[in-house]
Amino acid sequence: MVRYLLSVFLWFLITPSVINSQGESIPPLAIKYLQQGVKYMDVWDYDGAIREFRNAINAYPVYTDAYFYLAWAYDKKGDKKQAFTYYETLLKIDHLYAKAYINRGAIYANTYKDFQKAVADFEKAIAIDPGLHEAYYNLGVIYLEKGQFDKALPYYNKAIELNPLYESAYYNRGYLYMKTGQFDLALKDLTKTLEINPAKAPAYATAGMVYYKKSDNHAALSNFNMALALDPNNSSAYIGIGTIHSDNGYYDNALQAFDRAVKIDPKNEVAWNNRGNIYQTIGKYDLALGDYDAALSIKSNYAIAIISKGTLYFETGKWDEALAEFDTGKSLQPKNPNPYYFTGLIAYMKGDLPLASLNLSNSLALSPDNPLFLTVSAKIFFERNLLENAIISAEKAITLDRYKYDAYLILADTYMKKGENAKALEVIESGLKVLPHNSLLLSRIELLNAGKNK
Repeated sequence: MVRYLLSVFLWFLITPSVINSQGESIPPLAIKYLQQGVKYMDVWDYDGAIREFRNAINAYPVYTDAYFYLAWAYDKKGDKKQAFTYYETLLKIDHLYAKAYINRGAIYANTYKDFQKAVADFEKAIAIDPGLHEAYYNLGVIYLEKGQFDKALPYYNKAIELNPLYESAYYNRGYLYMKTGQFDLALKDLTKTLEINPAKAPAYATAGMVYYKKSDNHAALSNFNMALALDPNNSSAYIGIGTIHSDNGYYDNALQAFDRAVKIDPKNEVAWNNRGNIYQTIGKYDLALGDYDAALSIKSNYAIAIISKGTLYFETGKWDEALAEFDTGKSLQPKNPNPYYFTGLIAYMKGDLPLASLNLSNSLALSPDNPLFLTVSAKIFFERNLLENAIISAEKAITLDRYKYDAYLILADTYMKKGENAKALEVIESGLKVLPHNSLLLSRIELLNAGKNK
C-alpha cells in the first residue's frame, strides 16, 4: 500500500545574457550602477543589489535591463509580489523583452497557480525568441505537473535540442519516462543528468525509484544511499528506503526512514501517508489515522491518503465511513482499482452480491492481472451461481499466482457444486504440489477422498 513520489524541478528563472540591451545611449553612470548590482548578486547580497539597480533606474528611468535585474533580485529574495510588479513595469516599457515573460510566467505558475497565464507568457517568449530553451522547459514542467505527459515530452525534447547540456531538462524528462513506465529511457536520461552534474542528489533518488519499479532493490538502495551521501536531507531517498523496507516486512526500519522523511520535510504528504500505511499494517490504527489526516491537511485532494483512510475504516469495521472515503477516492482517481475492490468487498459482506460483482468487475477492468481481485470475484461468482465465470476467474488467479491457496479452494468448490468431484480433486492435488502443508487444502482433499470412497 505504500506509495512513493518524487518532485520535479520547477520553474526556471533566467537572467539576461548581456547588459546594455538598449544600445549605447544608456548613461555610463546607470551602467556602472547595474554592474555593481550584478556583483552584489554574485555574492547573494540581494539588498545591496536592489539598491544599485534602483540607482541605475534613477539614472536612466527606461533602463529595461535594470528593471529585469531588480525584479530578479526580488525574485531571489523571495518577494514574488515585488518581482512581479517590476516584470510588469519592464514589459510596459519593452513588450518584446522575452526573458521577462519567462520569469513572469514562472511567478504565475509557481506562486499564483495561474497556469493559463503562465503558458501564455512562455509561449510569448518563444514567439519573440524561439531559441529560449528555458521557455520550452517551463512549458514541459506545467504539463508534467498536470499529468499531461504527451504534451510535456516534446517541450523537454526541444529544450534539450537547443541546449544539449541542459541538466534540469534531462532530469525532468527522465522523471517523465519513469512515470510512463519507460524505465530504460528514464535511466538513460538520469545517467546523462549525473554526467553533467555528478552531485545532483535528486537524480540518484529518482534512479533509485526506477530500479525499485524494475524490482532491482539492490540497485535501488544503492542509488538512494548515494542521494543521501550527497544530501543527508533528501526526503525522497528516505521515502524510497522506507518503501523497500516495508515491502520486505522490516516495519521498524521502514518507520525509521519515514520518521526521518517527515522530520526533514513536514509538508510532504507522501511521507505522512506512507508512515500511516506502516502504522495501519502493524495495527496502530490511531497513529495511522493521525498520519492520514496530516497528509490530507497538506493536500486535501490527495487521493492516495483518502483511499488509505478508507482501508483503515474498512479494517476497523467502520464500513459506512470507508464507503464515503472510497467514493471520494473514485472521483479523484477513477482509474485506481483499489476503491472499487474495497467497495465490492463491503457490498459482499453486506450481502449485496450484484453491487459487489459490479465493483469487483470495475476493479478487474482496471487491474485485470490482480490475483486478489480475481479470487474474490471468483467467490462472488460462485455464490451468485455464475459457475463458469467463477472457474475462469479462479483459474486466472492461479495462473498469475500459483501460491494463491484460496483460489484453489474456490475452484474446487465450484467444480463440486457442478457435481464434477474428479476435477475438484485434481485442483486440490495440484494445489498441494505447490503448498504441501496447507491445512485447508489438506482438509479439502480428505473431504473429497471420503466422498469418492462412499
